[in-house]
Amino acid sequence: MSLTTLTTEAMEEGSYFVDVSFYNEDNELVTPNEGTIYWTLTTDRGVVINSRDYEAEASGQTITIELEGDDLAFTSNENRKLIKRRLTLLWEYDSDLGNDKPAKAECIFYIRNLTRLPVAV
Repeated sequence: MSLTTLTTEAMEEGSYFVDVSFYNEDNELVTPNEGTIYWTLTTDRGVVINSRDYEAEASGQTITIELEGDDLAFTSNENRKLIKRRLTLLWEYDSDLGNDKPAKAECIFYIRNLTRLPVAV
């Protein structure tokens, strides 16, 4: 399992795009098997955010996961300037070593706490 820290911060309750590429055991770009890409969004302590647990994605060598609004909201006990989120991925691929090989990866990104968000009237 690999862990990557993304350098671009998300803004609280804004939009954020995560581009994901998939690699095999030889670090070669692969297309995951159809219907096997899933992701989960959690706090650093593993609490699922906005019911984003086991979200399915279409297969491709590179995909873009879009997070927005409540995906990027702070929980009631989070009050720091930056908070950490984890995006965990799971997929399967075929290789010379066999079919339906499981793979996992995780990335960390930060959300900036805005001073005050406007309230719709």
